[in-house]
Amino acid sequence: MRLNLNEIKAFSKCPRYYSFLKSGEMPISLRNKIIEHIIKKCYSRQSENNYFIPWRTVLGWIDKAIFHDIDVSLPESYEKAKQLSNSIVEPLHHWYQEEFKKEEVITYINIPAKKIIGGCEIYETIPIVKMTDPITIVTIDDAISSEIQMFNDIKTRGLAWLLTQELKVDTIVNEHLLIGKLKRLEILKTNFNKEMNKKIQQTIEHIAAAIRIGVSYASISSACNTCPYKTECVL
Repeated sequence: MRLNLNEIKAFSKCPRYYSFLKSGEMPISLRNKIIEHIIKKCYSRQSENNYFIPWRTVLGWIDKAIFHDIDVSLPESYEKAKQLSNSIVEPLHHWYQEEFKKEEVITYINIPAKKIIGGCEIYETIPIVKMTDPITIVTIDDAISSEIQMFNDIKTRGLAWLLTQELKVDTIVNEHLLIGKLKRLEILKTNFNKEMNKKIQQTIEHIAAAIRIGVSYASISSACNTCPYKTECVL
């Protein structure tokens, strides 16, 4: 049986939610998709070509990502695209000036990683890996807003654990770029050591075993109020 970390995380929140989700993907906003795409492209192009990417080039990538399928002759469509562009350009420019311009590190993107435990293959694609000492994983989203959340997030912890297994190292740094409503990307950092990775492996193994034997029940909580499957979920 093959399980990715999104599935493991979904089941940990609610096995019934997982049963609905497993036929699809966890939703990601267009804004978040574009920001992650541009950051990955910056790192990838710089590592491939070994030259610094000018900001005007980054702006061109943003415009292409946003306006490619937009009919700019329609005022309403153009205005929505312009608002989306502004919400992306400002935080990316802050990241570009304060972080990217100051870094000189080899970086890889979309690194596949997997580990077989308890009869299940746990797999995931690690978005960005920087060859620092210790090695750094970069994650990007708006769901995790504190170091406490990073520490308790199964997917974040799982990515670090998978990379330690692939590279045979004990410690991984997670650098999380928080996409919020501010005009900047906040940076949260946490170190995951050998003991922490051992604990998350045990947690993932227990969850994978429960999925494999078909455990299914609804975890009743306040999250039910905003669950996209609440009308389909029958106790």
